[in-house]
Formats: sequence, C-alpha cells, structure tokens
Amino acid sequence: MKEIISLVFTVLLVGCGGSTETTNTTTSPIANEKGKVEQTYNVDSDGKIKTIQLSGSAEDIAVSKEALFVAKGKDGIEIFKIGYEDNIKSELITAISGINAKSVSLSENGNKLYIVNEEGFVNIFDINNLSSPVKERTTTQQEIQKEVITEDGKYKFVPRGKDGLEIYSLTEPNNPALESIFNKSNAYDIVLADRDTKALIAAGAAGINLLDIVNPTSPNMVVNFSIDGGTKGLSLNKEQGILFVANGDKGVLVYHLNTVLNKLL
Repeated sequence: MKEIISLVFTVLLVGCGGSTETTNTTTSPIANEKGKVEQTYNVDSDGKIKTIQLSGSAEDIAVSKEALFVAKGKDGIEIFKIGYEDNIKSELITAISGINAKSVSLSENGNKLYIVNEEGFVNIFDINNLSSPVKERTTTQQEIQKEVITEDGKYKFVPRGKDGLEIYSLTEPNNPALESIFNKSNAYDIVLADRDTKALIAAGAAGINLLDIVNPTSPNMVVNFSIDGGTKGLSLNKEQGILFVANGDKGVLVYHLNTVLNKLL
C-alpha cells in the first residue's frame, strides 16, 4: 500500500509541474533514442536535474558528447567538461575572451566552434584540444548559421528568431528548397526529439514550444513549456537524453528529455 501511495503522489507531482525544487523522484533506466540505457537521475516535477550557475549570463549554448559551450555576451565563451554520472557534473575547462558572444554552435563533426559576435560576424575556433581552442578565421554569419537536419537527411530546420522557423527540403542537397515557414512563435534555436517527430524551439520570453513535425513541412504547435526568464538557446545530447537550456542570468538549466516530453504530452 505504501508503494501505491508513493507512486500516485509522484504522478500528481509530474502532472502539476511548476516546481523548481529537486525532489527524490528518479527516472527509470530506459533506452533512449540511440538505444542506450539511460543513467538514472534525480529530477524535479518539470524534469530538471540541476542548474549550472555562471558568473554572468547564458545567452546561448551548444553541447558535444563531453563538453558544454556557453555564450555569455561581453564575457565571451566558457567551456565546461560534462560528466553524465549521478546528477550531471560540470567542470570549467577554459574561457575565450575578447568576443561579445551572442550565439554559439558546433560543426557537424564537433571539431569547430562557431561564435557569432554582436556585429554578426562568425569567429571560427579549432577545438580538437578543448583546453586550448585555436582561432582560425572570421567570416560572415550568412556562411554559417544555426540549423538542424533530420536523421534521414530529407529536411532542414533553420531558426530565424522573431521571423519564426524555416523548413527546407533537401531533395537536392546543394540546392535546398524552402518549403514553409512556421511563424506562430519566435524560434531562436531548435532541437529534434522522439525520432524526429517532435521539435523543441527556444521561443525567447515564452520559454520552449513543442511542435509536432510528423509532417515536417507543416509543423503543429502542441504546447508551451514556460520557463521563468525565457530562453534563446537549446542544445541536446541525444546519446544521453539530456537537454541543456540557456536561461540568461539564471545560468544553464539541465533537463531529462524524456521526463520533459512526458510532462508536456
């Protein structure tokens, strides 16, 4: 009987949401999208595992398999080593100063870091050695932009901020065709989930919006996930099933993706 009462109480917590306090609720070790059994974490009712505090503001973020890159505006970039045991360990490795970093992203192979400054130029760094990034060159933002491509290689999503989300067909990879624009929400960043059938978009002050993209060229708004302080930056470690959210002065929020999706759907 105690076990049944405890289970009901946990379900009610998840259904209500809104709490920012960590509970003793623990996720089940289930297989994620990559078929790997997930680490068990303590999460709150919103699916949040922890907050990574910063000495500044998290304007945007990017994650690789083992590192977190945080754009901090006039304070440049901070690079953290991330461990996925227990409740997510973060260790500051190094920083890149002298750049007013508004946006950050990674190359497909994870060897290059792209930092967009306040003038819209992109600073490209070689990050093969995380502790010692090497600047290669500066280019225009038009040459390098935030985007995500579906795993089947058929579609590309490009966030355009206040102009919404652009969806391209990649039938001809060298000549992407703009199929549609989703303009019912701001879209500053995007991650794909649930085998590319859903998209989470950073919607600024509104927090995160969940889209149904079963039909990629005709996204449907499902629900809003309000985050105090909003967000313009999202990044997902698909292998671990962990979502990172740039939350401005509050730092970087770390969520368990499956718990977030279960809460919203």
